[in-house]
Amino acid sequence: MKTTSKLLLAVASALAFATAAQGALLTSFEFTGDTLAPTSEIADTSSTSLIAGTSATTNTIGFTNSGNGSDGGPTGFFAGSGSRIMTFSNTDYFEDETDAFNDGQYVGFTITADPTFTLDLTKISFGSSRSDSAPRRVSVYAQTSKEAGFTERGDFANNGTLTLDNNDYFTVDLAALGSDFSGVTSAEFRFVFHDDNSSPGIGYFENVALEGVVIPESSSLVLLGLAVAGMVLGLRRRRN
Repeated sequence: MKTTSKLLLAVASALAFATAAQGALLTSFEFTGDTLAPTSEIADTSSTSLIAGTSATTNTIGFTNSGNGSDGGPTGFFAGSGSRIMTFSNTDYFEDETDAFNDGQYVGFTITADPTFTLDLTKISFGSSRSDSAPRRVSVYAQTSKEAGFTERGDFANNGTLTLDNNDYFTVDLAALGSDFSGVTSAEFRFVFHDDNSSPGIGYFENVALEGVVIPESSSLVLLGLAVAGMVLGLRRRRN
């Protein structure tokens, strides 16, 4: 009996440790075809397609087509994968980040864990470039199942003139933001473009990647541990 209890405890502990230690790419958007759907999704989660915010006035973001040099994107733009062209049609130019958020000048997506699972989100990254007249900054907002509203999690200078040398990758270290992104059942991210210039412009959005860990609820781990322990015990009895 003691041996069985120790075995069960060891199996459950090992499963819990393995789950906590393994990070993974949860979802990504690479825009390698004419779609805004996720390129990849890890098991036990689901992600929405990338959507543009609904503008309250006439300031809008629109998607035109995917590109990788030959079919719409700038040559060499994060070579090896596609990019999504965004058009900024502005009559009310947003210098203010809050106004841009409220008026829907963003793109975003939502990830949701399947029932009996939670998420520990660790990092989100993306690439962005712009024409000289497009918004000069991009901010990352997020709202998780733990929160009642959106909070800015990072603000970056969106430099560039649609050439490879001026394109940038941006990363938000979600794990460094405390417990806000730990043990959540869902999270919505919005990439807000603001600090516009005085005329419409175009931008490129590239390789969105969200990383983290999918964690079974404790009851699921226990059941899995019991099943594995039962198999081990059965094998030991056969050998004896």
